Amino acid sequence: MLTQGSGSFLGRLLESGDFSDLTFICHGEKFRVHKAVVCTQSAPIKAAVQGGFKVSHVERE
Repeated sequence: MLTQGSGSFLGRLLESGDFSDLTFICHGEKFRVHKAVVCTQSAPIKAAVQGGFKVSHVERE
């Protein structure tokens, strides 16, 4: 259950990248995110993740 102070918890989780399961790369910068968060906020990202798009399966170092 999220409680007061959850924002700082979520911020730390985002900054650390711990347990992230999806990476966006934009202009060479990597953003490690959580599918459960971004897919519930963006229909196009959800479609890409669930739809088997090639971009959803590319592994990068």
